[in-house]
Amino acid sequence: MKSRAFSLTLGICLTTGVIGARSQARAGEPDTVGPDVITADLYQLHHWGANTPGTIHAYSVGTISCNVGDTPLSWHNYDNQRPVIGQNMFRLRDGRCEQIGQSWLKWGFLALNENFCGTCIIPPGGGSQLGVNCSDPYSATLNGSQGGLGPKSVVNPFTGDLPANHATPGSGTITGRLQVHTTDLDPNQNAGALYFVEGHYVSPDDAAAGNLYNNASYRQVWITGGYGITFTNPQGGSSSTVRNKPAIEVWKAVDPTVGLKLLDVPGDGRLYVACKATAGGLGGWHYELAIQNLNCDRAVGSITVLLPSGATASNLGFHDVDYHSGEPYSGTDWPGTITAAGPHWETSAYATDPNANALRWGTIYNFRFDSSAAPTFVTEAELTLFKPGSPTSVLATLDQGVWLLGDLNCDGLVDFDDINPFVEVVSDPAGWQAAHPNCPLLNGDTNGDGMVDFDDINNFVALLSG
Repeated sequence: MKSRAFSLTLGICLTTGVIGARSQARAGEPDTVGPDVITADLYQLHHWGANTPGTIHAYSVGTISCNVGDTPLSWHNYDNQRPVIGQNMFRLRDGRCEQIGQSWLKWGFLALNENFCGTCIIPPGGGSQLGVNCSDPYSATLNGSQGGLGPKSVVNPFTGDLPANHATPGSGTITGRLQVHTTDLDPNQNAGALYFVEGHYVSPDDAAAGNLYNNASYRQVWITGGYGITFTNPQGGSSSTVRNKPAIEVWKAVDPTVGLKLLDVPGDGRLYVACKATAGGLGGWHYELAIQNLNCDRAVGSITVLLPSGATASNLGFHDVDYHSGEPYSGTDWPGTITAAGPHWETSAYATDPNANALRWGTIYNFRFDSSAAPTFVTEAELTLFKPGSPTSVLATLDQGVWLLGDLNCDGLVDFDDINPFVEVVSDPAGWQAAHPNCPLLNGDTNGDGMVDFDDINNFVALLSG
């Protein structure tokens, strides 16, 4: 081996229905054709220590890759036909999924062609290829070795294009490695938090074969004394790697009220949008959105959540993850404003600053706000792409899930069968909820004021009449 609430919650999601020319096979679909590298396992962790003030800790994650395609994958040394590996850390806390760290990329070299994923078919190119069913391990220390790290900014994650040569981050305890602020790990400041790491392979011929959507995997970690990390649960047992899924998927896995959709930008890569609304925000509802850019090179430069006429919005918030060690990108937060259309966030335009803090590949950015508008009235959001091209933006619709306004028996219809349940929900909400335990009470909030009461009667009648 190389050493190498009444607080109810709901999920709402954004989707466009616009899918690229080819999408990665999902569970149950046919096996992929061509080379297909995945992060088969996250198997080691290394804590390098902290910077001198002790404000940032550095880590690296050991990864095992496998070629699950039917053609050998190029794994050359010292040219541009080889994979690169990203490492990231995420935190679930207080109903939010946030990225708290990222690394520079590990540049691959020399495939060992082992049998972690089955019987390896040794390729004709030997170590310059990863054969079919073959695996290759990179230890945690190797993935944190600064001489083998290069910047994310020089890699196109959609095409897999990368330079043959690259800068290295330099030396020091934390430089180029997976960096996380101590405040994001301190148990006294993060009660109840769950932590996860992610590995993500990008490879030119994997991308050329259209197999670039299953390359990220995640695994839960726990923070130990001195800010070490481990796969071992203090309560017993250990976590396992969740293959072929980016880390944003863990939010819905942990909290089923979270909605999650993917969307493919035409001619470019994939975005994941996870979202959650909770009754009880300052305006009546609190909205949390997390967008993970898996491999969209054009990136996202702005987002507007479209609200109905007359709805209010307040308490806008934003969260991103730091670039570091000389990456050229700005770290300026996206300012939030309330426009006539709804809450809006944006970074500087590409024409003004090509290195602005766009939502680039391998990162999650978060957007949050309160609104008087209930989820059934919040129906669209617009994502504007950062780099020039067509389309300039994607208009996304909201998937309301079980939240169907006026459907008080949750049969998926709004009809006369909802009359008696509506009367009951207005007069005896506790009795109604006992009779309909899986139905959202605020389906009866037909006027969108965050309450179910007699003021909703006229709008309910209007819904019945179409």
